[in-house]
Amino acid sequence: MVVTTLFTLLKKLFGQQAPALPAATAEAIPDDNLSDTQILKEYFSPSKEARQALKRLAALITLHLASDESKRLTNRVMACLQPGDSVEDALVNGLVEDDRVLLSVDWRAADEVAWQANALLRAFGVTEPWELALAEPATVPRALLALSAWAGRHGLSLLHIGGDGYAAFLVKDADLPVVMDLAAQAGLTLHDEAAFARDNLA
Repeated sequence: MVVTTLFTLLKKLFGQQAPALPAATAEAIPDDNLSDTQILKEYFSPSKEARQALKRLAALITLHLASDESKRLTNRVMACLQPGDSVEDALVNGLVEDDRVLLSVDWRAADEVAWQANALLRAFGVTEPWELALAEPATVPRALLALSAWAGRHGLSLLHIGGDGYAAFLVKDADLPVVMDLAAQAGLTLHDEAAFARDNLA
């Protein structure tokens, strides 16, 4: 850790009478007796409250599936939240293998959006297939914005998770306020259509 290393250097320079550090800084210095795993758990892991909010969020995101499937995926998300992991990574890693819940594409893979989008839509009972039709060359952000607008006509909102690549999931419009509130409690930033457009088309 940078702070710990700096403090050690100061001790060497000044002997055992190292200058006192501000209380807030001192509290942030990991105990030398802790293992790496313990340090990650103590200083770099979500709080108990954040974990509880993430569990409720995962359950709500998967609510459109059968009860046992929703429970399985919720448990998988929580199992992915290891010491030092972010809630974003846990949510993506826990859901990425199920195309009924999460759409996940590389920034270059605009041609991967349509089939994943339709798998999501079918899981929500939308049988009408969505097709990407853009007047200009397709990019992943433009494809996702086109999907978002189309899903909105079916009472669904496409929410985007930050991180590498593009990951997004659908929720019913009626559940949107609760989803956003739980995400905030979990320390997770989700982007709706307007925020995603602002961040990716500027």
